[in-house]
Amino acid sequence: MSDTAKRHARGRIAVASYEPKAFDEVPGGPTLSDIHVTETFSGDIEGEGVVHFVQAALKRLGHVDEIANVVAFLAGDEARWITGRNIRVNGGTV
Repeated sequence: MSDTAKRHARGRIAVASYEPKAFDEVPGGPTLSDIHVTETFSGDIEGEGVVHFVQAALKRLGHVDEIANVVAFLAGDEARWITGRNIRVNGGTV
């Protein structure tokens, strides 16, 4: 492994602005939001960055039985080929 592959930078990211704007709501479904985030980076690397993404969010928290159903599935034989490290059980929140 070369010396450059072993190096890393240290720093902090601070959210300067977080601006969500709903642009569509489906009756009984998720709210779609356009989110604009501005960040500042300090430390070994300094600067500013902009993130722009779309989020689909339901208007309620998940119920215990909804989460338990996924846990039971993952503990069973039918889930034996699932290899993901992060499995989101969030009702459609991206």
